[in-house]
Amino acid sequence: MSAALESLAWLVGITLVMLMLKRWIHRHVRGVGLLLTGSNAGSFVLFSALFFPGTVAHELSHLIAARFLDVRVHRISLLPSKQRNGVMSLGFVDVDRTDALREALIGLAPLITGTALTLLIASNNLAPVAGAATQTAELGELMGSIPRLLSSRDLYLWLYLIFTISNGMLPSESDRRAWAPIALWLAAIGLVMYLAGAFSAVPDTFDRDLGSAVRLIVRAFAFAVTVDVLVMPILFVLEQLLQVLTGKRVEY
Repeated sequence: MSAALESLAWLVGITLVMLMLKRWIHRHVRGVGLLLTGSNAGSFVLFSALFFPGTVAHELSHLIAARFLDVRVHRISLLPSKQRNGVMSLGFVDVDRTDALREALIGLAPLITGTALTLLIASNNLAPVAGAATQTAELGELMGSIPRLLSSRDLYLWLYLIFTISNGMLPSESDRRAWAPIALWLAAIGLVMYLAGAFSAVPDTFDRDLGSAVRLIVRAFAFAVTVDVLVMPILFVLEQLLQVLTGKRVEY
């Protein structure tokens, strides 16, 4: 298997893990909020406060991408609010409808920003784990470096920032709206190139460079997964304790 394909396989796998962890964490954070406040509104306020740095990074990424791509921005909000359809939103950026390519890039912006910020924070402020990952052992080696990570300066601040930014960087349903047509076009172009034998002429250096670029994304996702795994038992114990203290149970 080429370096690029192997890295892409790792990316797909760790992205699926991130999605599962994000859903679990969001669900149980809402559960803890419900136990603490006794209301859905209070739970949502606590949820939005916890993930506020991630909301800021997410929405500002949309804003900057839209401005860069010359798409008009009407409104931006970084505060929780109820949308016209009744759904609660952590924040939003209201932009003009545009072509599928620019819409897809605007939707992709938070993922790019979140990946870059996660790498930057981890590499500069969590030195014990910054060099731990390899292409074939991203998550395992990062988990093994946890004892060294505990000695990092301002550890909890950096872990919190990675936690909230990484859990807010995955594109929402509206962010992914224009991805389907772009993906179909790319798949069609890729199929034509494959049938024409274009991939067999790809230089080894390009394959290695592409593999290295994808591994950077995998590395950022591995940092995010590691932090989520650290937070999950704390969140679980807190939820169980609150259920005992309040005599209430949260059903999922």
